Amino acid sequence: MEITKINHTFSLPSRWLENTESLLQEIHPHLAKSTKKSLWIKELSDLYINHSSERPDIWNSPQFQVAYLLYFMPLNYLRQCYVINELKKTSVLDTIEEVVDFGSGCGTSQLAFSVNVKNDFPFQGIEINPAAVKLHQALCKNFNLPSPKVTSKINSTKGRNKLLFFSYSFNELDSIPENIFDFDHIAFVEPSNSIQSRKLMDFRQIALDKGYQAIAPCTHNMKCPLLTHSKKDWCHHTLNFDQPDWWKLTEKKLPIQNRSLSFTYLILSKVAKPNSTSWA
Repeated sequence: MEITKINHTFSLPSRWLENTESLLQEIHPHLAKSTKKSLWIKELSDLYINHSSERPDIWNSPQFQVAYLLYFMPLNYLRQCYVINELKKTSVLDTIEEVVDFGSGCGTSQLAFSVNVKNDFPFQGIEINPAAVKLHQALCKNFNLPSPKVTSKINSTKGRNKLLFFSYSFNELDSIPENIFDFDHIAFVEPSNSIQSRKLMDFRQIALDKGYQAIAPCTHNMKCPLLTHSKKDWCHHTLNFDQPDWWKLTEKKLPIQNRSLSFTYLILSKVAKPNSTSWA
């Protein structure tokens, strides 16, 4: 198992809690002040753990929506911040005209890009769940983001000069999405367990065989040695994050604590070049 520890510490925006509480009050006013939030977070955590290779239906449960917004959205936002920061070290963001988020859910990726990238890229979500799309629209309103453009499938004719972004969505797929290789750039943020990480390592080789360049974390275009020389090793990263006081209070009520975040990621491009400081 290859673990890369990231020295840089990431933080949530200063008004994160206020914006989230405003969002909860708008969408679920009867649940916003509930004393059962910690229970819902624990139940959603168990669901993720026990169904890590499936697509659990969280968006049609008001309680799970609350749990995700309060606890899991900040964690996924921070993971995405790291990968976006890696994208900024390359020429990828200099060439794209749009970000397309596959499995956009409630819009966490749009929020992460809006905070971390100065360029005002058009943002398109790909999402099939109407409840998630509705939540995405409410999130954009409360976090002062442009109203989202969300469709149910990838537009196969317009992948050039665009970044296709996956965040904890590729792991839920049974097969590679149609038209994925139409895009000039593809980036992934996925779970750090061995099964999902090796699935992403498998995809890396498929993409390289189709002419993509490995941009990060590794920049070589050879077969991954962890994949070819082992049947169980995998690669993932861990990062530290600043824990605001409200986060510490939330975790005091939980049997789970996240002192650091783990994830696996991959950036591929047909046209961009890797940063010389990336992992070789």
